Amino acid sequence: MTERPKESCRFDMLRHEAERLIKHQAEDPVVPLEMLELIHELKVHQAELEIQNEELQRAQQEISTLHQEYRDLYEFAPCGYVVLTPKGLISRINLTGVKLLGCERARLKHVPLSKFLLSGGEQDYYDALQNAAQHEGVRHVEFQVKCEGNAWIRADIRSNLSATGELVEWRLVLTDVTDRRTAQQKTHNYKNKLKSLTSEMALAEERINHALALRVHDNLSQTLAMSRVKLGMVADSLTDPKQKAILQAVYSELGEALNESRLITSELNCPELHIFGLREAVSAWAVQNIKNRHAIDTLVTGNEGGETLAEETKCILFRSLRELFLNVVKYAQASRVEVDIQHTHEQIVVRVMDDGVGFPVDLDLEGLQSGFGLLSIRESMERLGGQLIIGSASDGGATVTLSLPLAENRVEGALS
Repeated sequence: MTERPKESCRFDMLRHEAERLIKHQAEDPVVPLEMLELIHELKVHQAELEIQNEELQRAQQEISTLHQEYRDLYEFAPCGYVVLTPKGLISRINLTGVKLLGCERARLKHVPLSKFLLSGGEQDYYDALQNAAQHEGVRHVEFQVKCEGNAWIRADIRSNLSATGELVEWRLVLTDVTDRRTAQQKTHNYKNKLKSLTSEMALAEERINHALALRVHDNLSQTLAMSRVKLGMVADSLTDPKQKAILQAVYSELGEALNESRLITSELNCPELHIFGLREAVSAWAVQNIKNRHAIDTLVTGNEGGETLAEETKCILFRSLRELFLNVVKYAQASRVEVDIQHTHEQIVVRVMDDGVGFPVDLDLEGLQSGFGLLSIRESMERLGGQLIIGSASDGGATVTLSLPLAENRVEGALS
């Protein structure tokens, strides 16, 4: 660019010199040598200018081609490109962005982008703009737009600041994430449906267990008990020692069968749960199955407010506590287990504490095998809006906390 003025000055000097010599030639018909040299210089300079002109034309063509390629890349990019003024008005937008917003380009100029957002997404959008203006890097936000199908758009926002730190413009990259959002929603729906089916299966199992327990208690256990009483009366009336010994042996076997039927009834469906409530049922089951069988001290305290608990909630909590007790027996190496049940108008919180070895630091519930273990307990809690929290003390022992909100669980369940 700096050579052009010099070339122009040189050309003007040669032109003035040629005009002087031509005027002198008119007075003197003999062409001097100086005149011939000047003509040669002019022809050389003319050739140079022609070459430069061709180079300029070729460069101009290359620039035009590159500009068109850039324009095509910009306009037909897979993402929408939008430039906003400091007031949030659209100053530039490519064809992909126009398509995403579902509006003609002429109607987008100097219009706020927020005008095309569905209600509910504006605040997140404004927050992302402000964060992008105040911090370096890219800010991300997702929102729905008022176009056909209400597409989900992900906006990657970066601010362009002046040398003094003032906002010049926002630059946005818009990406259609509707398919991903739809897939996520379907996955969420499938998970909810699976949880619902799991809950229904659990309730169905409880109904079956309840019915079996009633049949065992009302039929088998009662029959065994009456038969044992009658057999005892017959044995008392006998005088033959051998016959009496045989009947007493059968009497003892009937007693064992009766105890086994009661144990089956308790395992199928704890009757104390429906009669006395959660705390008494857990206490009775713990004494019979943990303390008496495994020599592990148990203590159940608190007030569960059983009159306000739905049957489903009581059953799930009872099954969860039973599973936690069995986990203590299998893995904790504990000598004592305490259960504290606290009930308020908003929620019920149950803490199971033992003095065993505690849980590993890197415990992964997702990697556990299926079954009504810790993972299933957590899923049951989350389905009812609660949570499962696991903690271990530095000096040993573990605490598992179950919490459930009661506002949505006060209607009696199907088991009542």
